[in-house]
Amino acid sequence: MGERIAFASWDYISLVCYEHGNELVLDLAKGKPVYKCGTENCALRISSVLYEKILEDVISFQNKGTLLVGASWKRKSESKIIELSVKTCANGKRPEIAVRIL
Repeated sequence: MGERIAFASWDYISLVCYEHGNELVLDLAKGKPVYKCGTENCALRISSVLYEKILEDVISFQNKGTLLVGASWKRKSESKIIELSVKTCANGKRPEIAVRIL
């Protein structure tokens, strides 16, 4: 049996805007931390709580061996449906996950 990931730092994954391809950056909105696209007028914003859940999903998929390029899943957060898809997941590199609001 291969090694399993039990813990990963917050920068273990790279979230990118599905539409613009920009990496999401940490910012403050109404006094709360959010990750957002750096493109002007892009509405993509996710909470730090959702970021943590996405990180947990990625680790779980990696431990099961099911994190594959092109794979996608959905999460509901703050009354929005978020679609996530794997863009890259090479060994030794940060998995890159595209994020968009449906």
